[in-house]
Amino acid sequence: MLDTCLHDNCLRCGTRLAQDWWLLCGECYAVMKNSTKANTTGHVLTIELVPSTCWYSNLRNAVSPAAWDAIRLATYAGSGHVCAICSASGVLHCHERWHYDDVQHVQRLDGFIALCRLCHSVKHIGYAEMFSDDYDGVVRHYLKVNGCSMDDFVVAKALAFGVWRERSCFDWVQDFGAYTPTVMASDSEGVGGPLKARHEHGFAKGGESWMNVVK
Repeated sequence: MLDTCLHDNCLRCGTRLAQDWWLLCGECYAVMKNSTKANTTGHVLTIELVPSTCWYSNLRNAVSPAAWDAIRLATYAGSGHVCAICSASGVLHCHERWHYDDVQHVQRLDGFIALCRLCHSVKHIGYAEMFSDDYDGVVRHYLKVNGCSMDDFVVAKALAFGVWRERSCFDWVQDFGAYTPTVMASDSEGVGGPLKARHEHGFAKGGESWMNVVK
């Protein structure tokens, strides 16, 4: 079984890694990706890493608090006030679902999904690994919900970070889709944020930039 802590060397062959959070070298990643023993196809809980050039550039930061409250509360109601993935009740987070056009480099908002804390932490696994007080619990939740092995998780995480590295090389045009009028109204009222990436702010430890929570 592979562990998920930070490593200087590839977990499979021992080759020195360029970054300690890559887990696998390119060659071993390619092997494991195609392995029938490490197949992530069909996983209902997936990792969705936002490119670093898009950090903090989201709908929540671009609209007024009142507009965001209306969106997230409607999302929770639409999910029956339970997590849309694992059906957990209690505190919910409103997760923005983005589609990435890797040719035109357009980031388009496709909608929202109500998630429990653990499912949302999986979506932002890099943030969770850095700041969560229960990262092991987040990983165990991924394994439980998907009914998969630790090897499967490692490959899924490596794939997600591979895509993240590629996408973080580009500036993205942001398309809020059906919510563009709401963003425009917030801008005209002097609330919300500008329609551009906010990656200059960097990480805010303990902040809730992605933790869109209702008690």
